[in-house]
Amino acid sequence: MQPTSIGLNLTGTAQTPAKLNAMNDAADALSPADGIDTSAMEAEKLSANAEADAVGSVPPPATVTGMLKSGVAKVKGGHPGACPNFRV
Repeated sequence: MQPTSIGLNLTGTAQTPAKLNAMNDAADALSPADGIDTSAMEAEKLSANAEADAVGSVPPPATVTGMLKSGVAKVKGGHPGACPNFRV
């Protein structure tokens, strides 16, 4: 497989700034004046997260140094094996 050559980004809005402005105008015109209440969706997400089984596990560190770093992180109150949910 050949590496992809570096060139201009022809997929972005720099190619059609007029369409970007039209998209922004449409979003402003069609968005509700008041915010959208997402509290029910947030409650459902939190409930589903609380009921969900673990997805997987993180393997133990491969080196003694890694084990020590992991142990120090746990002593400091961290969770080195946790995968954060950035969408919460």
